Amino acid sequence: MKKTIVCTKENPLHVQIKKHEKYKIEELKVSGFLGEVDFNFMTAMSQERGKLRVLDISDVTETECKVYSPAADDYYYSKVGIRDDAFVNSVRLEKVTLPNGIEQIGNRAFSGCTHLKDVDIPEKVNIWFMAFQNCPLLNDFYIEDKNSLDYICSNAFAGSIKRYFCGLDKWPLYESGQSIFESDYFDIFSFDGAVFFYNAWGDRIDITLERYPGGCDRIDYLIPEGVTQVKQHVFAGCNNLRTIMFPKSCRSLKEHAVTDCPNLETLVFKSQSLYGSRVCHWDMYYDNIITKCPKLQDIYLYAEDPSGIDFGIFEELDNIGDIVLHVPCFCAKKYRDYEEEFISFYDYNDKKYVKVWREFKRIEEFDPTDMFGE
Repeated sequence: MKKTIVCTKENPLHVQIKKHEKYKIEELKVSGFLGEVDFNFMTAMSQERGKLRVLDISDVTETECKVYSPAADDYYYSKVGIRDDAFVNSVRLEKVTLPNGIEQIGNRAFSGCTHLKDVDIPEKVNIWFMAFQNCPLLNDFYIEDKNSLDYICSNAFAGSIKRYFCGLDKWPLYESGQSIFESDYFDIFSFDGAVFFYNAWGDRIDITLERYPGGCDRIDYLIPEGVTQVKQHVFAGCNNLRTIMFPKSCRSLKEHAVTDCPNLETLVFKSQSLYGSRVCHWDMYYDNIITKCPKLQDIYLYAEDPSGIDFGIFEELDNIGDIVLHVPCFCAKKYRDYEEEFISFYDYNDKKYVKVWREFKRIEEFDPTDMFGE
């Protein structure tokens, strides 16, 4: 069944659709006004009980939309938008045409829409937390530049998107490590389906991994050499990943850099130094760098000196006692005996020393020259 409806505040969608039609409509085109009750109504139509597959709201000109910001602890209002949880778990939805004047897509708005494969998102639209979480059939997503990326929350597409691509779709370094650019360059680029930020001035080059396509079929991912930092939520909800390898150049991981990866088994860190870093400069502490990886079995560290590796990166792993830590030959004793200093928040003279690396199931040695392509 198809239906086209023009809505107003006085004559809204949920009033115009009859009870016997609600769960039979497969294609729906709406124009005019959508209220909060209307969103709830369409959600029910597109969940298990309903049949709504195709939704066209391109001609909607006003909505009751508010989006909660955890950072500001307040709500943002917009004339045209998709409110928080608007179509959560709408498993029947396959295609959505968004309003032409849309300003924001709320938290978890399309989360769990496991059959959604066609949605055209205009540029410069604020896409909030987990807006398209676990939408594995979404394919390519184009991001024009760094300004466009700033509109998209870091975990907006957790577990979704097959491939990201940008205006520049190539690796910006020659094999020698020299830049392909003749002058300073500050912008994003895509490579192998992921999004990176390239920041170069003078002789210094920093490359940050900004987004990873969590819906792709890849099971092993080697982050390219040259990447110095991995941003927050890059590997969030990556259901297919089994192994992630971090290059020698990578020295920093942001909060929640690896989280909610249910099938992840192995992490490899080739750098001699590694630390966790804050998302916001006003934060005093960071935590939860790597979390919610229940099948994680092995972590390989190439660092010979444990003082160069921030244990805090791993301390929030619930299953740390089941994970084997692998360190270079002749280094196991260094890790077992290494003590980290903890100072009381209330008394700086109250100190204790803990052999933190012993929290792992066991510490074994391996030969870095004989592993992972070395």
